[in-house]
Amino acid sequence: MRLISIIILSCFILPLSAQVFKIKGQIIDYRSLTPLEGVSVGFNQSNWQKTDKNGRFEIKTNSSNIQDSLKLYNLPYYYNLSIINLPNDSLIIDLGKIPLFEYFIGHDMSTFNYRWYHFRRKRHARKHWKKEAQRRQNYFNKMNAIIDYYRFVFRNTSYKIEDHIIDLSTPTKD
Repeated sequence: MRLISIIILSCFILPLSAQVFKIKGQIIDYRSLTPLEGVSVGFNQSNWQKTDKNGRFEIKTNSSNIQDSLKLYNLPYYYNLSIINLPNDSLIIDLGKIPLFEYFIGHDMSTFNYRWYHFRRKRHARKHWKKEAQRRQNYFNKMNAIIDYYRFVFRNTSYKIEDHIIDLSTPTKD
């Protein structure tokens, strides 16, 4: 009798701890809606992979990783995202199309060569770098406004992107 109960318990308990989840989706550029190849997708500790030429990824993971955050990296040109609180109600989690936002302004390659007594050149350089700092700030303000406006849709529910995070436990109210 005891052997039968152990067998029955192992049939129900072991599969729960050994469940393998499949997380899949497609990474796209938010503006052109084209797939992004080579985006790194994975969890903090393991299961990292790059998206294929169609921007698709498929990660198999266990239940302990599903509690971690899924990270999306495409350095240096895009806004990196983390998706937290993935649901564990299904063994296949299809995130659909996940947008990545361009977040790279470029580098100003200006140089100013002057000696200590070239006051006009120093003043010109200060004005230039102040103007460049303002240009960069305006770009990031514009991109942050676009990201703030955007809503990620998962299972017919919309979610806001806040501080590089999509939290699937808190849908937006608007």
